[in-house]
This record gives sequence, structure tokens and C-alpha cells, in this order.
Amino acid sequence: FMFDIGGQQDKIMVSLEQHDLSHREQGQKLNKIGFQIMKVEENRRYKVHINGELTFKSDYIQSRSIFGTTELKKGRYVLIPTTKDQGDTGKFMLRLYTGSSASGK
Repeated sequence: FMFDIGGQQDKIMVSLEQHDLSHREQGQKLNKIGFQIMKVEENRRYKVHINGELTFKSDYIQSRSIFGTTELKKGRYVLIPTTKDQGDTGKFMLRLYTGSSASGK
């Protein structure tokens, strides 16, 4: 998920939640989830061809949700929700909160 920080610096908060498994079938478990934020070139609109500068990396935990906060400078960023174990998939909800206006794509 790509977003822009328009001010000189802004504090952001990220919340990543995975699908509630309270009615889970036998053998289903919560994934170990986390996320990363990379600063990318400002002319990027759709694809990232070159890995950007890693500005934040959360821990990976086996929980329904994970939360992180950091300060970012003006620019374009990519937020990547991930699982720790390759091949783990599931439905998720991602929320991004900023202290000032930010635009997302």
C-alpha cells in the first residue's frame, strides 16, 4: 500500500489485524503477522522496481493484531503487510493513522 507524507515530518500509527478465528475449524491457527515500511522514489505510481530504504519493521507475532508507530519524513512510502512463514495467507485489515493529511494509493 503506497502513501505520501506531505508535511516535513509526521508521526504515523499502523494497525494490522487478521481475520477473527474464534469460530475456527480444527487445525486452523493464527498466522505470525507483521509489516514493513519502505521509503521509495517519489515518481513511483504503481510498481516498486528498486527496493527502497527500510524505515520501519515490526516484530512478527502470532496474534490477531499488531500495532506500530514511527515518525516519517516527507516523501512516498510503501507499507507491506506480511506473514513470517512463507505460504501463510489470510484475510486482513490494515489501518494507517497520520497526524496530518496524507494521501494513499
